[in-house]
Amino acid sequence: ETDTVAFNDNRRNSFETFIDDSWKASRKLTLNFGLRYSRFPPAYEPDERFRVFVPNQYDPAQAVTLNAAGQVLRGTGNRFNGLVDPRPFWRSSKKNFAPRFSFAYDLFGNGRTAIRGGWGLFYSREILGAFILMSGNPPFSELLTIDNTLLSNPGGGTARNFDLPITLGSIDTNQLTPNTQQWNLNIQHGLGQNMVLEVGYTGTRGVHFMRTQDLNQPLPNPLIAQGRLNANTVRPYLGWGVINHREQSYASNYHGLQVGLNRNFAKGLMFQTAYTWSKAIDNADYTGGIYGFYPNTRDASGERARASFDANHNFIGSAVWDIPFLRGRTDLLSRAFGGWQVSAIYTVRTGLPISPELGRDNAGVGSAVRQRPFASGSPFLGRDERTVTQWFNRSVYSEPTLGTFSPVGRNVISGPGWNQVDMTFMKYFKMSEQVRLELRAEAYNFLNHTQFNGVGLAFTT
Repeated sequence: ETDTVAFNDNRRNSFETFIDDSWKASRKLTLNFGLRYSRFPPAYEPDERFRVFVPNQYDPAQAVTLNAAGQVLRGTGNRFNGLVDPRPFWRSSKKNFAPRFSFAYDLFGNGRTAIRGGWGLFYSREILGAFILMSGNPPFSELLTIDNTLLSNPGGGTARNFDLPITLGSIDTNQLTPNTQQWNLNIQHGLGQNMVLEVGYTGTRGVHFMRTQDLNQPLPNPLIAQGRLNANTVRPYLGWGVINHREQSYASNYHGLQVGLNRNFAKGLMFQTAYTWSKAIDNADYTGGIYGFYPNTRDASGERARASFDANHNFIGSAVWDIPFLRGRTDLLSRAFGGWQVSAIYTVRTGLPISPELGRDNAGVGSAVRQRPFASGSPFLGRDERTVTQWFNRSVYSEPTLGTFSPVGRNVISGPGWNQVDMTFMKYFKMSEQVRLELRAEAYNFLNHTQFNGVGLAFTT
């Protein structure tokens, strides 16, 4: 049981200012310029209850002593070795200047064809939750475990002369400001009176966002994998268990071709269509507001891969149609069966990337998170080879050698795609000048196309 709730009076300040200007350089060309400045000091706790682990503040000479079971012997060393108040160690950038620029050009000067583009740099700050994690660290939050107790005397139990290594939530004190560059170039052309065709390219690049590593991960060891050696006895910082360290090393990029055709409502018909062909690459999966844990602290090269949200092809179309049946008539037949409207949304996209995982600590580092199997060949199956029971070639996967990480990168396989039509049929009945009745029927996945939720990825699946 923890003796206190790990949420304190967490606060943070920010300062931002900006200037912008729009200049109509000619009848056909408009330019926009802007500059924003942002200052994001680290969060703070007014009662000074933040604690972080700083590696260069850990003194090996003050290390605790552990027994073979990985338990900390009481009365040995400094129990909180390396854990400090972060205030003297915070570093944050004061140079967050973010310029941006855009333009619009009427190509032929007739208002029918426009070229638009722009580039901008945008700074942001990390989620407060990353700082809240520090509130749960000792000495302000202690975990009490009672062994061999009785319900009649919960406070009783067996005394012991050891403690267990503590798992920490820490954060890099060098606070690099997360930022994203965004750019785009689009051509829009009017087709007739009611339609617009748009073709464009857009890209983004993000750096210095937060992801997690185990700062206290031991070297891969087959004895740990076999259960013959406790990982806590050979960790770099003895006395601590896993140190979930939030560092600002997440990076991503995105490039996409976008095509759209839109028709305004006219003559009883409106539609919108959008197609995107894109590729998104990053170096960690997104989980719970923080980009995820990578398995090998000493080598993250295998983590650069397709982003978990990367759908290479994505099409969505929607339409609204006033059915012309009995249009223009005012008799009873028209009131009963005329005036119906049908609308539809069609969504189709390719599958999101997935990664098979071992689900056990094969490398022998004290944690099984994100460890992947070895692949002796290509796991891909052709479209006509995939079945409900076998989406990819499982036979190429095997356990890596004990005490090693697999060289296979993440997100090398695509999961099932999405193909769905949603329909709505509706009609209004005018009851009086102020009252009307709506009759409406909706059908989701109208064509009853099977949508597979996921694929079994555990190595034993």
